[in-house]
Amino acid sequence: MVGTLVAVLLGLAIPAGVAAVIYPRGDAPQRLKLADEKARQVDLALTPDVADDVAERLLRRKRASLLGGLLGFAGVLPLLVTLADRAWAGLVVAWAAPAAGRAVALAVVAAREAVRAPDAEAPRLARAVRPSTRDYVPTSALACAGAAALVGPAVALASLATGWGDPWPVVGRTGMVLAIALPPAVLALTLLLWRRWLDMPQPAATVQQLAWDDALRAGLLQDSLELPVMCSVLVVLPPLFADERFSAAFPFVLLVLIGLAVAFTVRQKQGSREPHFRHRLWPPLQDAVR
Repeated sequence: MVGTLVAVLLGLAIPAGVAAVIYPRGDAPQRLKLADEKARQVDLALTPDVADDVAERLLRRKRASLLGGLLGFAGVLPLLVTLADRAWAGLVVAWAAPAAGRAVALAVVAAREAVRAPDAEAPRLARAVRPSTRDYVPTSALACAGAAALVGPAVALASLATGWGDPWPVVGRTGMVLAIALPPAVLALTLLLWRRWLDMPQPAATVQQLAWDDALRAGLLQDSLELPVMCSVLVVLPPLFADERFSAAFPFVLLVLIGLAVAFTVRQKQGSREPHFRHRLWPPLQDAVR
């Protein structure tokens, strides 16, 4: 009881302390730094007509990512105390919880952008071609995310069919069936939100504003892929704690998931160095957006 109480207090104190040190304050120098880093990444000029909006949207994204990760870690700290004798399981939980919290927070930011109606009176530039999902998210990144979102449910379904992890702690078999359907459902919902977002008009008075809106859209769309991937990882964890036979096979399952996650991350990093949307929608030869 005392140990759990201490863990809870630490779970509140540690994230609060970290947030106090690194939480983006939103002052002018920090906002400018965020926007300038993004400008270098996507190879777009940070002109006065876009600087404030770009900085505000980037700050919102960074704050959500940080707070989501800290809350995810705080939520599982009491559980980590109980896993002191299973170090590898504790490491998995310590990694998965902050990553899941970050994924949820970024998905919320993306969803808010997707459902927010644009100003009907705002000026808009005509585009020769309406952008599609493939213009913002590389097919390889979407394939990695889709595969990762299916691996977890497949493993959980196998544990249900073979009797491993039966019954699941707390949720039981009914909850397990619902959990198995969660990652594909989240992925499908993510794609539906993408479609809604891409069908909405893009207010922009200048070519530079339109290019920057594409850049920020691309970042949020790719961020939102993290949620179905993390849902797939979380689906695997309950059988891990419920049955030792499953625990023995878990390192292999984890290796597959980590491999997909690494492939997804590498593709994301490549997209950061060579922005996918830039080549698809705004080729380097278009000096109007430099």
